[in-house]
Parts: sequence; C-alpha cells; structure tokens
Amino acid sequence: MSTPLSRLADAFQPNPDGVVGMVDGVLDVGREHEFRMTFDDGARAVSVVVGAETARVPVRKTVFRAALARVAALCDAPGRDEGSPYDGGGDIALPTNPPASVQVAFKNTPDAQHLSVSPRARGKAAEVSQEKVVAAVRQLVELYPPAERKALLVALLPAFGLGDAAKQIEVIVTAG
Repeated sequence: MSTPLSRLADAFQPNPDGVVGMVDGVLDVGREHEFRMTFDDGARAVSVVVGAETARVPVRKTVFRAALARVAALCDAPGRDEGSPYDGGGDIALPTNPPASVQVAFKNTPDAQHLSVSPRARGKAAEVSQEKVVAAVRQLVELYPPAERKALLVALLPAFGLGDAAKQIEVIVTAG
C-alpha cells in the first residue's frame, strides 16, 4: 500500500493531464492527510512534510509554481470572493463520492512557494455538499410528472451516494 509521501511524489511525475492532474493527485492525498510542501531553491526540490515524515521531491520551480497557480484558481472559483494568486487559501471541494473537501493555504511569490493542505471535517463537508445535491435532485425530479418521479429517484440516488436524503426526496414523489 502506498504512503501519503509516495502518493505526493507520484503526483509530481509526468502525467497526461499535466498540472491539472498533478494538483488533483496532491489534493486527493489531502482528503485524508494533512501536509505541507515548500520549495527549496538550494535543493531544487519540494520539501514535503506529512506528520513526522519528510521527503524531498525533485521538481522544477516553474512546475511547482504552476501547481500553486492552479490551487489559487481553484480557490478563486466562480461564486467566491476574488483572492490573490500569490498568497491565500480556502476550501476546495473535491469531485469524490462521498463528497469531500480540503482546506488549503498557499504562497506563490518569487521569493517563497509553499502549500499547506488539510482535510476538511468530513461531517460538515458532506452535509453541505449533500444539501446541494438534494436541492439539485429535487429540482430535477420536479421537472418530471409524478408518475415518473419514483423511477427517476431509484436511478439517481445510488449515483449520488445519498442515504438519509432519500427520505427527504421521497416527499417529492408523494407530494405530486
């Protein structure tokens, strides 16, 4: 089984998705593990700290700065307050099932580059995401005639990993 350090090192290997794939791999580790990455000019590598473990991952400074720029863009997603591409942070929702998010802080200046990632409290992240999914499913189901709603729910609920939300959505079926 791979360790968080090895997964982070693997994320910096060339991949078909480029910087996007690299950042996705890094943030995926953050779902379960808190870590910090700092670029070390002298070593021409990123120093990675996960708990008590440390490692150096050889990577070009431009590649790490591009990854930090991607993180900044994810923090500055539509509907959020505009932040700085050089210093900031926030929560980033991950496209996972069940829903998850990570909290990030970054600095991306010519003199300093670092990234801190920590898992977001699972309960709260899942609740917020589940509320949004329930609302979206309700809107979608309401577009169909009452006779077709039950079949639609049977198809949708497993896809979204909704458990207790099924009871909330069931009201739509009986209300129609």
